[in-house]
Amino acid sequence: LNCLSTCLDLVKRCCLLYQDLISFTDIFQPIRTLLSKHLSARTLPSPLQELHSQILEAISRPPVTRTRLVFEKKKPIPLKLLTPKIVEVLDYGKKRGSTREEREKERLKHKYKKEFKGALREIRKDSRFLAREKLNEVMNRYG
Repeated sequence: LNCLSTCLDLVKRCCLLYQDLISFTDIFQPIRTLLSKHLSARTLPSPLQELHSQILEAISRPPVTRTRLVFEKKKPIPLKLLTPKIVEVLDYGKKRGSTREEREKERLKHKYKKEFKGALREIRKDSRFLAREKLNEVMNRYG
């Protein structure tokens, strides 16, 4: 009986919390069916009868009418066809887009990558060396 009162109290709190949701009536429909058909209020003590009726009253609101979901009308995305990109070549002997500044940028980018890889290599070497030294120190201390 105590368990039933706790359960009904929790259902009532949930009703109060979620009553503003659009889907409230759909969510609580099984509970309404359970309370109205399978749990008779006449067999319950008076405080539970009151709780039972309050819950049924909260759930029995008129259902909210909703509009149907409709897909937005969009133009279909055209398929990408495999047509070659034709570029008119005006200067035959030169490489396209390789001005002096761009060549310098490429050279600096290449140099940066090379330096970065070298620095990473050095850091790895240093950490390996430190780990080896620490291991030797521990081995000498205990062994």
